Amino acid sequence: MTERMALQRLAWARQTADPADKALNALEQRGYAIRTGHRPGGKVEWRITAAGAERLYPQLREHAPAVAA
Repeated sequence: MTERMALQRLAWARQTADPADKALNALEQRGYAIRTGHRPGGKVEWRITAAGAERLYPQLREHAPAVAA
């Protein structure tokens, strides 16, 4: 696949994705998340990277103090 084709597919995916997938795509571009597979129905499985956990930890702590403990 050429780089141009990959960018076209990414643009299409961004247009058709639900808001949660769009947010995860943005995290993936920054190196904070990775795609690990697909589920039935076209849903993508994601995992947060160590860099993502470090970056997102303050927000997680604010919204769920029990997780931080």
